[in-house]
Amino acid sequence: MRIHPLLALTDISPERSCTSLEEQSRCTSDCTSLFTDCTIQCDGDSVCASSCNRDLAYCSDLCPCNKKCDGGCPCPFSSQYCSGVSGIHILAFNPYSPDKQGNVNTQGAQFKFSWFKTSEEISDLSNHVSTPKAFDDDRSKMCSFQLRDRMIMIGGSTQENSSRQFRVNPNSMSVEQLDDLPFAFLYGSCHDYNEDFALACAGNDNKDQCWELSGSSNQWKQVGDTNYPHYSGDLAKFKKTAVIVGGCTDEVGSTEIFDPINKNWIVKNTNPDFAMFYAFDVVGFRETAYLFGGTIKVEPRPDDTRVWQLSEDATKWTRHPQHLKLGRQSFRSLVQANTIVHVGGKGNQKLEFWEWDDVTKEFHVTESTHSTVEWFKYPEIFLVRKDEFTNTPNL
Repeated sequence: MRIHPLLALTDISPERSCTSLEEQSRCTSDCTSLFTDCTIQCDGDSVCASSCNRDLAYCSDLCPCNKKCDGGCPCPFSSQYCSGVSGIHILAFNPYSPDKQGNVNTQGAQFKFSWFKTSEEISDLSNHVSTPKAFDDDRSKMCSFQLRDRMIMIGGSTQENSSRQFRVNPNSMSVEQLDDLPFAFLYGSCHDYNEDFALACAGNDNKDQCWELSGSSNQWKQVGDTNYPHYSGDLAKFKKTAVIVGGCTDEVGSTEIFDPINKNWIVKNTNPDFAMFYAFDVVGFRETAYLFGGTIKVEPRPDDTRVWQLSEDATKWTRHPQHLKLGRQSFRSLVQANTIVHVGGKGNQKLEFWEWDDVTKEFHVTESTHSTVEWFKYPEIFLVRKDEFTNTPNL
């Protein structure tokens, strides 16, 4: 049964009182001390001072009882102010597609992965999350995003399934088919931005075209085309808007920023290293964006462990000093508070966790014991709560 998107209501968690006030006070005090040291080093430079203010906001958000740890200790991420972690919990869908005979192997169809910094848990949900035939016939080359706590998957690998739209329902532990998209979306890129919108762009059939979804109205509306074709590139949130980069048909390796007022795209830079570049993942993180992995179709192929960082004004990409532990192509990434998580890709891939340290200004990189095999093009992944997607439905 198909469900109209207007009926796909947001799941809202009840407010909880926080009891970690002492830990919150110590954390806030430490953030203030870091801010003071930062501003002293700025020596009156206003741009530097603005950066210090942003760092203070991000640091404070991570404190117990604050935005990224609103329930208090333990936090979803490791915190020096708490004992243990409540964990990062990810629902992941296997991106299988039919073989040459039209058969599909649904083994390991979906799982829930819980990461507790020093330990992990895997729940095989192959027989616990119900999925419609229209989804299971071919899960490859789709795209997904979370908007207002709704988990949405769209598009597909063929013209016949390119208008599909699904919602993941944690209450019934099911994937529900929604009304079709008002446009074909064949192997495109999508992402939410500014907490109330999502963009879907650069499908194989319309490589310059973009559509925007309003979180309040649940309506898709066509917006301005990109200036360059970004098919098989990537789209990510960037500050309060979105960025789109590269693709195997982009000959200049362009980076464009979406103007949310005029609903059009502005070219911010071109980079020869990103010409005809694809299969990478871009992640919006704080005031910047990072690009991980990727490749091109001709030799010599670039090192797919590379990481790039976008300047705050989006005018330049520079090589980040850290690398992926293993090269990745055609994978997915997400952000939970101060941690970037990479899932899937070609070959045998462990989950990789990049946890930002506000003191050292670098990522601490760790990886899971669990691995996926040939989960590429693309595993659709979502952040979920600890009490969601257990082996029994939430009643």
